[in-house]
Amino acid sequence: MDETAGEITFAFAAAEAYEAGKTLATLTFRYRSGCEGDVTLSTAERNDETVTGDSKELPLHEWVASERKEPTCTQSGYIKYTCTTCTETRTEILPALGHQPIVDRDGNRVCARCGADLNFGIRHDDAASDSTKKLPFTDVKPSDACYDAVKYLYEKNIMNGIGYTRFGPNEALTRAMVVTILYRMDGKEAVSFKGVFTDVPGGKWYSDAVEWAAKHDIVNGVGSGKFDPNGEITREQLAAIIKRYAEYKGVTIYEPTSALAPTANVSAWAKDNVAWAAAEGILSATQAANAVKSATRAEVAMAMYTYLTKKAK
Repeated sequence: MDETAGEITFAFAAAEAYEAGKTLATLTFRYRSGCEGDVTLSTAERNDETVTGDSKELPLHEWVASERKEPTCTQSGYIKYTCTTCTETRTEILPALGHQPIVDRDGNRVCARCGADLNFGIRHDDAASDSTKKLPFTDVKPSDACYDAVKYLYEKNIMNGIGYTRFGPNEALTRAMVVTILYRMDGKEAVSFKGVFTDVPGGKWYSDAVEWAAKHDIVNGVGSGKFDPNGEITREQLAAIIKRYAEYKGVTIYEPTSALAPTANVSAWAKDNVAWAAAEGILSATQAANAVKSATRAEVAMAMYTYLTKKAK
């Protein structure tokens, strides 16, 4: 093969002579997608005799679309092409479109294209719980410590995943997400927007939840009139919010029988909250020992599950 000249020479040898005109081989030339050019067949030699045949230019593919599947927000589509000359086929992949988020009139983030709920894994329907629903998350296994909590909250329409098959157990939640979970869990009391915090404007998906939580002293903000809705919730903040929610619901708050370890990494303002949450099983001993760390989605799910069922995992 001479790549410079663009020529390929095929040779054949046999112990016995072959009669002229006998087919020795069939060659098939296929163009890759996007390639163009001509293929020419020329002279051949048999024994000592040179046989010259007519040159032949092979035709290029003539592609026509024969089948098409449109892509969706989450799944790829394709276009299947068929050559009208030789019936060969090729397929072009159409990438998934991705969600197109908008905020609906109720302040919920949804996809304008497919209608999917994009509100950070929080369900907005008030459907009754369905314990027969199969847990769709591939990243939460029955052997995981958070499995029962995730399953319970999913069945109760309190928490969903961050995708169709992902729960994201090791990812963080924002302060707005946690407050919204409680707001939905409590039945979404109608509130009038007063702008309690300067960084929580009206019309956001979390605006009503924050107003509700501030109204009932479940949240106090982070100072300077701000709530920090997009800040990651820490374990000690989670403990404080759940404790205040329990007080709002009329739950009797007992003083913890054991204090936190002297080495516990907890802010001074949060020590009583963390000690209570640890005594109730809402925070584990390991979490209480480093309460300034951001809480994961799995930890939040387990904390909510323990509060709702009093079944510490």
